[in-house]
Amino acid sequence: MSDYCIDEAFIRHERILTARRLKELEELEKLEKLEGESRTPLVVAGVVLLLAIAAMLYLNLGYHYSDLFVERSIHQAHDKHLDLLEETRENLKGLTEYVDGQSRLVRETNQLIAELQSQRDKIKPILETEVQAVNALFHAQEERSRKERLGETILSFILGVVSSIAATFLWEAVSKRRRRWRNKQAPNLGNAS
Repeated sequence: MSDYCIDEAFIRHERILTARRLKELEELEKLEKLEGESRTPLVVAGVVLLLAIAAMLYLNLGYHYSDLFVERSIHQAHDKHLDLLEETRENLKGLTEYVDGQSRLVRETNQLIAELQSQRDKIKPILETEVQAVNALFHAQEERSRKERLGETILSFILGVVSSIAATFLWEAVSKRRRRWRNKQAPNLGNAS
């Protein structure tokens, strides 16, 4: 961006110098015309000398002015460049702080993961042992429960058979009594008739 400003200033300076040269040529042409009109050589020499001095002063001021303009343009370009560099520095500082914060967060997360893995490794054998113990307890409970059900089933069957036999004996006993009672009643019935 600063090269552009310097190039622009240089082009302006060249244009100013070209315009000044054209003016000098026009003034010289005017002087030649005046000489041709038969003026005195002393007046012409004085005018030429005055014109030359004026042109030199004008060129000297033009150079000085263009140098100031170029210098001012260069300073402005440098100031803009320095401002841009300072802004870039601030942006980089902010970015560095963000990256540092993210790095710290990643380190803390990795440390937490390592601690959790360590705790998992410590707890894993205990849990495996407890799982085996719990499985053994469940298996023993299931075996006990199966044996109890089998015992209950056998007991129920035996009680069912025993109660059926008891009911049969009871039925037979009641039936025998009834027959006896009928038999006792039957001879009495025959006597009563």
